[in-house]
Amino acid sequence: MSLLFKRALGLHKERYERRENKLRYAGLCNLLTEWRNGAQTPRLRDAPMHPLQQTLEHLERADTNLFTK
Repeated sequence: MSLLFKRALGLHKERYERRENKLRYAGLCNLLTEWRNGAQTPRLRDAPMHPLQQTLEHLERADTNLFTK
């Protein structure tokens, strides 16, 4: 799942540098569908969906905890 975490975290960083709003969990889940079907990340297609979604939830929680403390 680290591939997904790194990809989503990289997206957060890119959006932050462009001063765009960060994607919340629902937006990341929409991208997850694209990433699973994309040619660049075929390994995500083989993984069950629930652990992938849980990874995105963990990223959301880590991001929230970082900026609220």
